[in-house]
Amino acid sequence: MAFSSDPGAKLVSGTSYKFSNSGASSRKRYQLERNSPDLRIMVPVENGKYTVVTFHNELWYGKKVPKASAGNRVFTISLEGKVVKNELDLF
Repeated sequence: MAFSSDPGAKLVSGTSYKFSNSGASSRKRYQLERNSPDLRIMVPVENGKYTVVTFHNELWYGKKVPKASAGNRVFTISLEGKVVKNELDLF
């Protein structure tokens, strides 16, 4: 399945861009990305316990421009305002 927002999800800050690259992977899930310098999405859910899975793939560096290096793709992932993964570097 290709990326799509969950029902009710909304962009909280910044501008969000979509980029696709069918040559990045044979799997559709890894052919479309949503990106932003400061991407924040809110997905309202009922109270409960959830498992959150994030998927990462490089569609730009090494595909459209020279190969990425450390520090090009660094993420901090927060849930409920708490950092659960700090400075995840995809390199």
